[in-house]
Amino acid sequence: LKISKHSLVTKLMVDKTTKTTHGVKFLDKQGKEIQVRARKEVIISAGAINSPQLLMLSGIGPRKHLEELGIEVIQDLPVGEKLEDHMIMVGFVFSFNYTREVKSITDYMYDFLKTNSSKLSGVGMLGYSTFINTLDNKNDLPDMQIHHGNYDVNDVESLDLFFDRFGLREEIRKQYHEINANRHIALLLPTLLRPASTGKILLSSTDPTDKPRIITGFLTKNDDFEKFLRTTEF
Repeated sequence: LKISKHSLVTKLMVDKTTKTTHGVKFLDKQGKEIQVRARKEVIISAGAINSPQLLMLSGIGPRKHLEELGIEVIQDLPVGEKLEDHMIMVGFVFSFNYTREVKSITDYMYDFLKTNSSKLSGVGMLGYSTFINTLDNKNDLPDMQIHHGNYDVNDVESLDLFFDRFGLREEIRKQYHEINANRHIALLLPTLLRPASTGKILLSSTDPTDKPRIITGFLTKNDDFEKFLRTTEF
């Protein structure tokens, strides 16, 4: 087994007649293009974003979009369509005023190394979740998930880690910090489990190092908006 680290696959080598893939082209960490031929099969495992990007760069995708970029069409397929994501609404915050020992991340690291237990022994900052069906909560098939995040008084470090993950603007961060300055807080994050809205992935250019265009399609279906509204009433 040979592994090429820090490399980027740029194109599938597809036989235009048989339409079978017999290898790949990739750039190694020095930027040198290398061709590798497959003895059996080629497995694409580049995720929901880069897999369709690679297919389209290789001529497999929507004919109209590929022709607009001057890419030879090998197979006309709806590659990149029906993109789904679990949209999260950030906004619900509850504050609590009770006495509790407040520790820093450094303290939690020390506790973990010493006793193998602390906040760091969990699976992440959102340690537990609630699953609900906003139309019929007796239904075993939920349509929403509510993540929970708990933060001690003035826990600036942990809150900023959370904000960085979600890319929240500074004015929004400031409001959370003001609430958390003197009170413990809990954040509730409703999440769509079965979104009706879909988006798509498009190429931004024929350069494989360019990021593709991501059209999220969030809340383009009223059903998703209604689920969020029902969650606020739950």
